[in-house]
Amino acid sequence: MGRRKPGVLKAQDVEIIDKRTGEVVEGTWYILAPKEVDVSFCKFFMPVIEELYRDTTISKNAIRLLLYMISKLRFNSLEVIISPQIVCEELKIGRDTFYRWRRILLEKGFIVRKKGFRDVYLIKPHTMVRGSMRKISDVEISMFYNLTQ
Repeated sequence: MGRRKPGVLKAQDVEIIDKRTGEVVEGTWYILAPKEVDVSFCKFFMPVIEELYRDTTISKNAIRLLLYMISKLRFNSLEVIISPQIVCEELKIGRDTFYRWRRILLEKGFIVRKKGFRDVYLIKPHTMVRGSMRKISDVEISMFYNLTQ
């Protein structure tokens, strides 16, 4: 028996193709194991980019905090957990500055605080995401919008 490539779970030698659709109905087919997912990327949606560069009332430093928060996002989640002390150390800013920047992001609706949690925030849905927006639960999305009302 020949060696299979990593991730190939099954293969056969004969194939029958549906001439109307081109679909392989029976025969040579492969089931591939999913590739490892690169979790070091972030997807930005165009409306938020346009909003950030058009709104002159959002300071570049508040955007800096938003980018920091995005870098700490959980994969396939809107939730980010940050400690003001750690943020201040990593961004080399004071606590007052952190809270000023955070207030801007809260007022502009880019983030909301998760009820019942001190340092847990939700990033606005359909602005940016690590992973896939489709995999983010409806519960998190509705939670964001319920907290903004």
